[in-house]
Amino acid sequence: MKYKSKEQNDFKKKMEPTGTEVPEHGMLFANQKELWVCNGSTINIYNPVSGSLIEVKEKHRDKIISLCRVSDVNEEEYEILSCDEEGFVCHWCIEGHKNYDKSFYLPISKNYKLTHFTYGDKYFMATLTGEGSSVSNLVYIKNNSKNLKSIHLTNGVKIGQYKVALSYDRKYVAAIKEEALFLRDISDVHNRNGTFRIELHCVAFHPTKYIIATGSMNGRITLWYQFTETYPTKVYLHWHTLPAQTICFSSTGGDLYSGGKESVLVRWYLTDDNRRSFLPRLGMPIQSVQCDPSSTYVALLHIDDSISIISSKEMRLEGTLQRLTKHVSVLGEGNDPSNKILLYHEPSSSFIKTGKTGYLQFFNPLLSKINYDLDITMTNYVTDERSKKLPNVEITCAAISEDGVWLSTVEMCHLTISLKEIVLKFWHYSLKKQCWELNTTIHTPHLDTITAFTFCPVMEQTIPTCISCSEDGKFKVWKLVTFTDLKGLERNIWNNQTSRDFRDLPATACAFSQDTSLLAVAFNSIVTLWCPEEFLLKRILTQCFLTERITDIIFSHERWKGSALVTRSENYICTWDLLSCTLLWRVYIRSSCLVKDPHTGLLAVFSNSNDVYFFDPPSSEPISSSHNIGSDVICAVFAPYINPAKGETERKATSTLFYYDKNQIHNLSFSGLVEHFDSFLPSVCLISDNKTKDKLKYETLDEEMRNREEKKNAIDSYDVEENRRIEKIQNYDFNTLLNIL
Repeated sequence: MKYKSKEQNDFKKKMEPTGTEVPEHGMLFANQKELWVCNGSTINIYNPVSGSLIEVKEKHRDKIISLCRVSDVNEEEYEILSCDEEGFVCHWCIEGHKNYDKSFYLPISKNYKLTHFTYGDKYFMATLTGEGSSVSNLVYIKNNSKNLKSIHLTNGVKIGQYKVALSYDRKYVAAIKEEALFLRDISDVHNRNGTFRIELHCVAFHPTKYIIATGSMNGRITLWYQFTETYPTKVYLHWHTLPAQTICFSSTGGDLYSGGKESVLVRWYLTDDNRRSFLPRLGMPIQSVQCDPSSTYVALLHIDDSISIISSKEMRLEGTLQRLTKHVSVLGEGNDPSNKILLYHEPSSSFIKTGKTGYLQFFNPLLSKINYDLDITMTNYVTDERSKKLPNVEITCAAISEDGVWLSTVEMCHLTISLKEIVLKFWHYSLKKQCWELNTTIHTPHLDTITAFTFCPVMEQTIPTCISCSEDGKFKVWKLVTFTDLKGLERNIWNNQTSRDFRDLPATACAFSQDTSLLAVAFNSIVTLWCPEEFLLKRILTQCFLTERITDIIFSHERWKGSALVTRSENYICTWDLLSCTLLWRVYIRSSCLVKDPHTGLLAVFSNSNDVYFFDPPSSEPISSSHNIGSDVICAVFAPYINPAKGETERKATSTLFYYDKNQIHNLSFSGLVEHFDSFLPSVCLISDNKTKDKLKYETLDEEMRNREEKKNAIDSYDVEENRRIEKIQNYDFNTLLNIL
């Protein structure tokens, strides 16, 4: 079966990696030809028709939280305000071909951060929240050029998407509180609150009339007519089963768009007896909807940070602005091994990471774009029901061969608490077609979760081989064999050759030596060494004080002749001498990731305190380190250094370390060259400019081994002296011996 990534319709825009997700009101149509998108502390401007990047605006230093219009939209003249979480506001003015900006700060306390910002003719409306708070305070800031003053309106406003809205004439403000809708006339002290039995989720104002639209947690949308009256008129629109995540009026107000976790865009025709139309199967759940001023296009922001462009007239998907996807786990927080997938594909010079559910994403760091998304599971995303969550198929493990020709993926689906569906797939990369082809599919390769997968290094005249480890207590050997199908055609497929177990312990990690002469497999806290030819057990490496589960195994580099083996557990990094089968040293460090540079042999370990240390296996003293690199690094990989000026990959002297943290949001960090090590060791691109040799808090076994050697030498010297004494006595005759006694 052949498969190649499919691009939606005419274009699929590849966007640059960003530092954070698109926030509330972080997407805005300036006009029909420009879509402004918040990109961390910058703003990217895209053409919604072609998907091309027009311009990048850089003025903020902190995360941008909102974009809003100041003046009426015009093809050539418009004004837009952008505000970051520290209260810095930038006023972007576009007049014909002239482009200028002004900036100022809002009067907020240093202990607070902004979560929402919008513009009124004579005032600004913002919500502030303190550290660790789950609600925010709504404040009114007078727009006075001489002095900006803030007035507190109410507290307890929810934090999230579309919790605050202004009327078309900027006279009324509405905010969602706990089971209540806060409504206030800005020009008067009149204040009215409404309390509802169903918790509200989002709010929006009609662009030309006094009409409020609210979305509730049960999916019902309520239109409030004449809301200034004591008993306003209500009209209910109900289709969504799950909470209505976002609602948006068209520029004329004749239509209302809504979206949620069903991944369906619903269009309500308010002028046609509330008739509705649907656009289903839009990928991941929708979290934001924006309409352009001419009501030609609708932009949808999904929870994986991708943006869909919809033609409002035909209700048709025109294209996708594809960002470096934020992975959304379907297995639950802290129980998602797919977060640890980060590979480097050499033929295409791209990284492989998990994208949206069921996909692998290929990212080119040189061009800073997404090459394509590879559909691994070939299933649609299944949305939850109101009462329960439905299972989705998730990619839990992936490995790639040294030459980049073979890719293995493991997908798993929790059908019930005790029943898991596991599928192993092998993909072949066609250099001629530049695409991946599905070669072999194996259902239930193991009886339990697959914990590790690795390919044997490529050697001459060797059959491609790989190893899989599982919680069922076995590791299995997979080899490429020739198979004749029913039509008499010969083809190469992957087949299980043998399996091994050890003391009924779960197999947790595995690795081949570089010369393929040795296979190391970890069973819980014990390291076993096997002969790859017949897969016979040769040695067992264990210590009574090492009881933690081993999660990573790495052989030392060729320059050390592969004589050292490094293991990582939750609290320790250990190095074993394979010649004597003894423990060289161990280091106490709570770590999350251990990776090896295949070019230089240096190892990098990421600690839970957001530090990274570089070391050589023979020594427990780090060569270099860097601190406060991010939050909870999950996965990392070394890759050849890429020279942007030459536009090619250099392999002579340097490597680059890439990593991303728990946010899963575009945190592939590029690093720079900082120092040269020993003359025989190629220089390495580290992520630190710290040239000092920082020491870890470690405990080594050097002193204990030294004491053993001294004791052994003392015993040997005593034995030598005793033998000399005995020989001397034996040479005496009987009379002389009597005289001595």
